[in-house]
Amino acid sequence: LIVLVSMVLVAYGLSQESGELKTPATNLDVMRSLALMIAGRTLKEAGVKDIPKIQITVLPKESAWYIESGIIDAMRTANLSLSDDGTAPFLIEFGLSDARVQYSNIRKDGFFGAKLVDRKVNLRLTSKVVNRQTGILAFSSDLEESITDTIELSEVSKVENPAIAITKGTLPGEGFFSNLAEPLILIGSIAVAVILLFNVRS
Repeated sequence: LIVLVSMVLVAYGLSQESGELKTPATNLDVMRSLALMIAGRTLKEAGVKDIPKIQITVLPKESAWYIESGIIDAMRTANLSLSDDGTAPFLIEFGLSDARVQYSNIRKDGFFGAKLVDRKVNLRLTSKVVNRQTGILAFSSDLEESITDTIELSEVSKVENPAIAITKGTLPGEGFFSNLAEPLILIGSIAVAVILLFNVRS
């Protein structure tokens, strides 16, 4: 009996270990990656290239500072020199329109695995490219990107930033029976092991 029960418990432990996911990126890091993608699209669609230097602004400054690094990375990837003054021939303005995190579909990774939840991080920016030499608005558009992945439910508090509200999302409710499934299966497995033991002895 002890051997059979031990086998059930070992299987339980192995199923939990095998279902572990890699440490996920924080919601803030994902938003910065999305900002990089949107900035890259802006440069491509506006045809901005082979320019000695540009100036960028990210608005509103008091609440959009956290995505600015992603935008700067996009400029550097495109080999564009950044300027903080008004002498740059091009001005690129990014405005934060929407940023949010959504969680859905809480579930078990198998019978004894960790609880998982789907995560979707969404970012939408307005982007404008102004040619200062001609005064022409070279490009203007609302651009949106999102990334969806799956993380462990226990990681949610780690990927959110308590100081930045938009890095937080609302978790959906869990079904009552989903919380009971694992202990019931474990008890059932032990009961079956006991029954088999007595049947073999008889």
